[in-house]
Amino acid sequence: MDNQNIESSLVTTIVNSQIKDIGIDILEISLDSVLDEGVLKEIPIIGSLAKLYSVGNTIQGKIFEKKILKFLYETDKISDEKKAKFQAEIEQNPNYRNQIGEKLLIIIDKIDDNDKSTIIGKLFRKYIEEEIDLDVFQRLASTIVNSFLPDLKILYKYKEKPQWRSFTSTSLQNVGLTNLSYIKPEKYDAYGNQTDGSEYTITELGDLLLELNVIL
Repeated sequence: MDNQNIESSLVTTIVNSQIKDIGIDILEISLDSVLDEGVLKEIPIIGSLAKLYSVGNTIQGKIFEKKILKFLYETDKISDEKKAKFQAEIEQNPNYRNQIGEKLLIIIDKIDDNDKSTIIGKLFRKYIEEEIDLDVFQRLASTIVNSFLPDLKILYKYKEKPQWRSFTSTSLQNVGLTNLSYIKPEKYDAYGNQTDGSEYTITELGDLLLELNVIL
């Protein structure tokens, strides 16, 4: 492990570590105790971060480590069979191992909400379980990173029926999850309720994201 770079260390953690066996509730762990819990340093990527960069001594470092842990909490649910297959692939191609690790670290570093780490972990699990390919994983991960989380949580409404123009509608359109499908002046009744106007519908990418069932 000492000879591994940080990218490789993350991938090693995904295929080898059993997060559920460390006896700590990852979802409830506080920033103050991220590295105060010595057992966490036994997790390869956390140990590497602590040793190589001493990130645990800063607020930013603790936040990054918690995002990593929430991501790993989801990848830990990958079946042993799929982990073994993935491990065989990365052992045959060290460059692939490093590329995957680097992509994941960049994605996780950009996340602005810890709950997004959970979503990214679920998406990567879908990739390892061969429900989506790497390109789709990267596209959806980029969408999650650049989305406002509360907007993602109501994306399902655009699946149920078209929605009026709003900050949410345009925000979801900007990340490719909704389309402006009907343009018309807005109208309101005597009580101030909107009765007509521009409508937004879900896109194919938005449909896929909902089908994967990864949004909290």
